[in-house]
Amino acid sequence: MVILRILALAGALAACGSALAEPSVNEYRGQTAGAKNAGEVWLDGAANGYAWANAQLASQGRAKLYCQPSQTTISHDEAMRIYSEYVERHPEMGDKPMGAVMLFALEDKFPCV
Repeated sequence: MVILRILALAGALAACGSALAEPSVNEYRGQTAGAKNAGEVWLDGAANGYAWANAQLASQGRAKLYCQPSQTTISHDEAMRIYSEYVERHPEMGDKPMGAVMLFALEDKFPCV
């Protein structure tokens, strides 16, 4: 089920690529320090949005996007670490939108097995 969601998201990313307003991973890397701070706030917001989406899916008895342990809280610093480590291991994600890569990173860190 998770693989189907990833494939569907990958297809959507390929279809709308440059139409998205958010920067890619590579664009984010090339930003100045001040712009990177804004990017971090944006990524943190994306991670929070995915957490709320997970809560909504769980309340409906549907499959979650990723399976974070219930005792685990993701702080801003932890979200940035999860994102950074994923990007380092997956340089092929450089041209993908930051928000999508944050989701991939969370799915990688907390897989639903």
